[in-house]
Amino acid sequence: MFSLKLFIKKTNLVFILIFVVGIILRCWNFTNIPFTHDEFSALFRTQFNSFRQLIEQGVMPDGHPAGIQVFLYFWVKIVGFSEFWIKLPFLLMGLASIWLIWKIAKEWFSENVAILATSTLAFMQYFIMYSQIARPYISGLFFTLLMILYWYRFLFCSDGNKKLMLKNALGFVLGAVLCSYNHYFSLLMVVLISFLGFLYLKRDYFKWYIGSLFIILLLFLPHIYIFLHQLSLQGLGWLGKPEISFFVDFIWYLTHFNVWVLCCFIIFLFWILMRFIKSKFQFSRQQFIAFYLGVSSSMIGYFYSIYRAPVLQYSVLIFSVPFFFIFIFSFLNQVKQKYIYVISFIWSILLIYSLIFTRNYYHNFYKSIYKEAFKEIKDHQNDSTLILCGFPRNIGFYYQQKLGVKNTANIIYPYLLKSKKDVYDLLENPKYKTVVISTVTNDSPSLFALCHEYFPYMEMHKFLDQGEIRILKKNSTIYTGYTYLNFNSFNEKSAWHFSTANCKIDSIGKTYYVVDSLQEFDVQFEFQNNNEIKKHSQIVDISAWVYLPENYKGNAHLVASIEKDSTLLWQGVVISEKDVPKSKWIPVTTSLFLPDFKYPLDSIKVKTYFWNPDHQQFYVSKTFFGIRNGNPKVYWIYFNLEKDVY
Repeated sequence: MFSLKLFIKKTNLVFILIFVVGIILRCWNFTNIPFTHDEFSALFRTQFNSFRQLIEQGVMPDGHPAGIQVFLYFWVKIVGFSEFWIKLPFLLMGLASIWLIWKIAKEWFSENVAILATSTLAFMQYFIMYSQIARPYISGLFFTLLMILYWYRFLFCSDGNKKLMLKNALGFVLGAVLCSYNHYFSLLMVVLISFLGFLYLKRDYFKWYIGSLFIILLLFLPHIYIFLHQLSLQGLGWLGKPEISFFVDFIWYLTHFNVWVLCCFIIFLFWILMRFIKSKFQFSRQQFIAFYLGVSSSMIGYFYSIYRAPVLQYSVLIFSVPFFFIFIFSFLNQVKQKYIYVISFIWSILLIYSLIFTRNYYHNFYKSIYKEAFKEIKDHQNDSTLILCGFPRNIGFYYQQKLGVKNTANIIYPYLLKSKKDVYDLLENPKYKTVVISTVTNDSPSLFALCHEYFPYMEMHKFLDQGEIRILKKNSTIYTGYTYLNFNSFNEKSAWHFSTANCKIDSIGKTYYVVDSLQEFDVQFEFQNNNEIKKHSQIVDISAWVYLPENYKGNAHLVASIEKDSTLLWQGVVISEKDVPKSKWIPVTTSLFLPDFKYPLDSIKVKTYFWNPDHQQFYVSKTFFGIRNGNPKVYWIYFNLEKDVY
């Protein structure tokens, strides 16, 4: 019969408290956590008619081992596309990881270390968030902790007992195989821990250890072909090489971009240094193992990304980070427990407070751009409203069905249109009085600028995690939504530079400008930033109404650049007959997406001009330069956009 008193006695009341709070933080409004983009990507890759198709089309192009994708393939068949049920196994593995880190830290060191390490895993956004996502990160952490717990017990706690050796060897093998099929960085942890084992291996354990490694390799053999194929892909095509500040930025991210949490962490590091000096630069065996596991995979990932192919990102460090924290906290091993309780309490309160208030986690992460966009679409859907969805159509279909949105012809996914001319046809359609634009991250920021030329009044905008929604209307000729704007109608008062000799007046008295064949660079505007651009979250829009004559065959560019001593960013939109209709006035737009601009904003100069390398004649009636507020939450998960730090 279950005895609560006995359970509390055998466990630890402090651990129970940490674990319960960890459950609350992960399960808070759990049923309303939407799918992320990566989750949708994985889930849509489960819709195959055969297991062979799953492997060939769902696994091999992805760059991840087959384990989680195969699990989702069968899991979806049981539970469907339910956020709760699909995320639940990962939530449970996240909770189990809290228990495993407690066991490891306590067995290697003491309750002191276990309390601090467990508090970190339970209350840090990094681990909470991945416990709520059906991707191979928290699962990999769980498998890694399981593997290392039994690896350590096999080598150091079996005491020659064959029954105990068998149990621990089986636990090690199980954890290692699961790691191998989960993620390549958790597979790397298998390789690293396997080699480390030879450093401590006793002669009596040799056959057992070799046998365990052989079984692990044998069970991974069916995946070798997939592994070699994915290795040939040479990293993630969309991922850049890590900058030199990568690990400093990562620490800032782990500490919730909160100064007090960071200060606490720095104090821990200072304590390490003092204790390390006092110990005459010696590690205990457990400290060396923790340091090795906490650092080695990160270093391998970093140098592989620099010299081979980019693979390093914050998510893949989740398998090693807990051991780095165990290493740090191990230097508090001999501190009196009553002081540890105080330190742990302060550390936990800071983590929880910054999670809820500094990061505003339960608002930002729980609001999906996809779901919120279709809520607005449902509220504004009518025959006179054009709806432009800047995200994958299959995600749109999912929320259409989930929220009961009618599948009408005015819901358009611009990336599916044959050419930009089709966008012009839609915007010029007189039946549309309103346009709803929903975009994801940096997807086509100039789309707003283009729509704004036809629908100049912004009625509403909403910023969400990695996306935004804007509603524009035609019921005004006044441009709204800009913090700074500059119009040019080719008159004498214009701040734009152009030749007045090329200014003409048409039959109705409208002034226009001739970009002639003699000029390669023409119609220039320079904007010196004097605090008008204050945040990286802002966006610069540039537009020009152009008229291409029938004989136009060129590829002119509307160019925008950011300069400071040298050109820091150059961007141009092509003005060609492929994209721009001829013989009528059409707006051409480009945008500078400053969230991707990695330099300080002070004293920068923004330049815009026409580049006409083919020396083709065309006409311009008006130009526009505007600065608007972009989404401060677009990269909130990885950057402190609240303080605008990059």
